[in-house]
Amino acid sequence: MSNKHKTSILLIGPMGVGKTTISEALAKHYGMPLIDVDGLRKEYYAKMPGYSRDEMHAIHVSGGNLHAYFEPFETQQVEMLLELDEPAVFDFGGGHTVKSEGYFKRICAAFQPYANVVLLTISPDREETIRDLHFDHREGIETQHLEQYNAMNRKFVESGCNEKLAKCVVYRKDKTIEQTLAEIIAWVDQGENNETK
Repeated sequence: MSNKHKTSILLIGPMGVGKTTISEALAKHYGMPLIDVDGLRKEYYAKMPGYSRDEMHAIHVSGGNLHAYFEPFETQQVEMLLELDEPAVFDFGGGHTVKSEGYFKRICAAFQPYANVVLLTISPDREETIRDLHFDHREGIETQHLEQYNAMNRKFVESGCNEKLAKCVVYRKDKTIEQTLAEIIAWVDQGENNETK
């Protein structure tokens, strides 16, 4: 197993669960670069044949299936990012790891070599997780699109894709950011200790 596969941390989970806050803290703690996978969408998609901002916008406005439209582009982006040479903390968007069968197989293959794949979610109870992450308002999302956002997040939670990818599941229910962070760090460090024995 290469150093990047042993030390990188891949943080996955539904939208709104706190991945960005936790990944920023993990990157600082371990002194690794932070890769905001969602934040790199435009840069990566612009290079991909078939991607059209106009088509994406039309689907968004009409309330169509944006997740299906993004599948090939997100999958390719994940594959490209996980081929980078240096260890990093990866903050994946809610939909990057939830895919239909063919694309999910590719995501699994890209994730497989990595030791530290952490699923951040609310509770083992999926309905409780969905209720907790339901938004009546959310900064950056127009009110008329909240129903679409919540339906998409329900799909992300119900799919079971993240559970199949995860090597560690951390539940946020009744925990502070600090407690959640400490739990992840303890798990990552235990893995590193096992490697050296």
